[in-house]
Amino acid sequence: MYTERDALKQRMEQIYEERKASAEEFNVIYNRLRELDAMEETGDSDSYIETTPKPTNEQQRPIRAKRDIIEPFIVKTLKNSTLSLNAKEIGAELERNNIVYNESSLYVMLNKIVEENKHITKPYRGRYAYEALED
Repeated sequence: MYTERDALKQRMEQIYEERKASAEEFNVIYNRLRELDAMEETGDSDSYIETTPKPTNEQQRPIRAKRDIIEPFIVKTLKNSTLSLNAKEIGAELERNNIVYNESSLYVMLNKIVEENKHITKPYRGRYAYEALED
């Protein structure tokens, strides 16, 4: 018998596959942009490079975004927010933008961002905010 539980599990699997495909497409686009930037730096912009992505059958899990992608997004999110945000709210914002991340790494990353970026503060326990410093 097909129950609501089965339907919900099936939908979760569909969402998982959609996000996996989005993350893979994101990485293909990101790598292509890096190639274009490298071509502009070397002056090879007239050369032809095939634009079809190379299929990778070895990838079974969703691609996790690297810190150099997540950190600027977190800083931008905090800067645009008028309120302080907790890690779950920041994680939800990452998910809304189809950025796959490891939840346990997010807490570590947030603490490193606070240490390294003088504009990011922790006004309350577990809350993060962007504060423009007055010079």
